Amino acid sequence: MSKEEKMLILEMVKEGKITPEQGVELLNALGEPKPSFKAPLISVPGISDDLGDKEEQIEELVESRAESLAERISSMFAGGVSRGPRFELLEEFEGELDPEGEIEVNLHSTNGAIEVRSWDKAGYHLEVLKKVNARTEEEAKRILEGCFEFSHKGSVLTGVAKGRQSFGNRNLSVDFILTIPADRSGALNLHSANGRITVEDVSGPHLIAKTANGRIEVSNGQFETLELNTANGRIVIENVSGKKCTAETMNGRIEAEDCRFDDVEMTDMNGRIEYQGESRNMMAKTMNGRIVAELTGTGNWNLKTSNGPIEVKIHKGEADFYEVDLSSNNGAIDVGGLDDVDVIIDERRKHLHNRRYKACSKGFAEADSKGSLKASTSSGRISVEFL
Repeated sequence: MSKEEKMLILEMVKEGKITPEQGVELLNALGEPKPSFKAPLISVPGISDDLGDKEEQIEELVESRAESLAERISSMFAGGVSRGPRFELLEEFEGELDPEGEIEVNLHSTNGAIEVRSWDKAGYHLEVLKKVNARTEEEAKRILEGCFEFSHKGSVLTGVAKGRQSFGNRNLSVDFILTIPADRSGALNLHSANGRITVEDVSGPHLIAKTANGRIEVSNGQFETLELNTANGRIVIENVSGKKCTAETMNGRIEAEDCRFDDVEMTDMNGRIEYQGESRNMMAKTMNGRIVAELTGTGNWNLKTSNGPIEVKIHKGEADFYEVDLSSNNGAIDVGGLDDVDVIIDERRKHLHNRRYKACSKGFAEADSKGSLKASTSSGRISVEFL
């Protein structure tokens, strides 16, 4: 386990997102040895493709272990020994909102999923799904009484689930499912210590979604700022646009499809990063995994992985000019579709470490529409194709 991973877990304990005991459990779990792969120092024709397949298999194995770890952590958060069968109780709230202005949503769950979606009605609808293990239904109702608080003031909706320490070790969880008007703007603040966060068909000034353990999914929306953070889980973004997107996960891949952002920053400790769409400025960094990007137009893009290949496709316009700066300590570098270039550095034929290729379209310095790609990996192939 890296120093950054340890610091992140300690920070979660400090902020009260997890208990000290849970922090110890998480440190022990992440301390499990991961399968390692070291590419040969010399690139041999005919073998590199096989090595790429093996890297893919190892990557999938690491991610499957991460998902298994997520399930173990989820059980750890929920509590220890079950006491009787599982009971589910549903509470529902409905109400009208102020006719104008943005809707402010604040949902916090210590153990449970959070979902925000939209409908074609003027008011809101909140479902609170409470779950607990108990000997009887009457006992379940008694345990679940007062396990959350909800308030509605004007256009401010706040739901807070109380901590596990208030109810003992009973596998108690509280899910929030909120529906708001599709034609209204929503400022979303969503936090869960253990559970999935899903946002669908909602737009607004900002979305903050943070969970210590669970997947984050956002689709079909537009936000000025998007801040997504999970310590252990996958992040999926689909058909979302905005000014700035920040996505961070410690264990799990980041997937963004059909996205359009001015600024994108994606950080992954252990997993692949995939981005498809447009971005003026992009920073994508993973410590252990491949980076796959399909970009349209121009921008300033910086892609970096410590262990894994980098694959980039760029859909260029007729008036677009580009520069590339690619480096791999141990892997081939391939560039296609970038014609009529000035080559500044071409060290791709090296048989040992530190391959590098740097070039730009002729007339790049004077061009009005230009893009810059910088990609580096410590171990893996770099492939760039202009379409």
